[in-house]
Amino acid sequence: EVHCNDPDRPIKYIRLNLTVTELVAVEGPHPSTVTWLGESSPNPATPNTAIRFSLGRAGHARLAIYDVQGREVARLLDGTRPAGEQTAAWNGRDQNQQPVPSGVYFYRLEAEGRSFSRRLVMTR
Repeated sequence: EVHCNDPDRPIKYIRLNLTVTELVAVEGPHPSTVTWLGESSPNPATPNTAIRFSLGRAGHARLAIYDVQGREVARLLDGTRPAGEQTAAWNGRDQNQQPVPSGVYFYRLEAEGRSFSRRLVMTR
């Protein structure tokens, strides 16, 4: 499907047949060697959610949940982790194991001297 500025046919469909004849190395980091922070799932959380992330190399990582005022609500991990894709679960509870109220929260991954943040919504 190709979108274009032709007022008579704003969407055109093109059939492609692709044949791979040889594999070619692609320069740049391999996907498993990249540090990233994914979306939480489900989002909105009701109250459990899983947060996907990946570390480009083994080392210290910290993943925490924050409220809209920037206060740490829960720390999901804080220690040495292996390289590669991983998942951390949050049960919708704070550090004292009390359920957090419905609302907007942020989660932040700190690893390899970098910080990644995303938003999630808690519904009860």
